Amino acid sequence: RLGAHIPDDNIPKQMKEQVKTEQVKKEQVILEQAQHAAHTAAQNRRMSGLSATFNTQLKDQVKSNIYQEEYDVSNFYHKTGFSQWLARHPRFENLTLLVIALNAAWIWVDTDVNPGPMLIRSPPIFQIAEHIFCCYFAYEWTIR
Repeated sequence: RLGAHIPDDNIPKQMKEQVKTEQVKKEQVILEQAQHAAHTAAQNRRMSGLSATFNTQLKDQVKSNIYQEEYDVSNFYHKTGFSQWLARHPRFENLTLLVIALNAAWIWVDTDVNPGPMLIRSPPIFQIAEHIFCCYFAYEWTIR
């Protein structure tokens, strides 16, 4: 014998119960989804007045950020005089960038070649170069 015989009258009852529980579960899920949708709709109706003002404020802030002037330190310089003219001049800016690049290269040379442990005990060429860079950067800072 391969197994116990299941009476035919029990099969429909088991199937009916299984189908009934599945339908109940589906109805519960649909009911929960409907309740969630109703809650979300009610929340949206309450917040519609607030979201409209928030959207308007957000749009205004985005517009002000888009049309905001780009930051430029030269806007804070004096309007007249030699110093402001020199500080705004493109050649002065390019010269300053060149001096910064030369200073970086000089730091490399100074680190590898300078035998002195301190600037005062270094050979004169290293002292002179350091003082030139220091004087230029102090002048540039004063001009700006």
